Amino acid sequence: MTINEAKAKLVSWCLEQVGYVEGADNWNKYAPKWTEAGGWNAQNQPWCDLFPDAAFVSVFGLETAAAMTYQPIGDGSAACWRSAQFFKEHGAFSQYPEAGDVVFFYVNGAINHQGIVESVSGGIVHTMEGNSSDSVARR
Repeated sequence: MTINEAKAKLVSWCLEQVGYVEGADNWNKYAPKWTEAGGWNAQNQPWCDLFPDAAFVSVFGLETAAAMTYQPIGDGSAACWRSAQFFKEHGAFSQYPEAGDVVFFYVNGAINHQGIVESVSGGIVHTMEGNSSDSVARR
């Protein structure tokens, strides 16, 4: 599978999730994938970071997902800033997003939200994001 085919597969999986709405108290179906990868219960937490992780694990399996997102199995994080740090430490943090990339957002001076890039057109980045108004949404 080429990189472009892998990214297309990831984008397709994310698009299938659009419209999913969390349960009470931030309960979401993506936390179990993170629990598997991170080794701790991530349920009932803000889950924008969990959504990309669950996408990678669902599409590529745990070991490949961990390698692709630069996260050590059993020592990952559901904190956006920490996930961004993993990318930065591996020279994979870019200002030029492409479809299938993880995107991190600076809000109020810090990285505290993320999603998956669906496409880039005319300088506009189109994303799919978990925990966006309590659901998976296209932005």
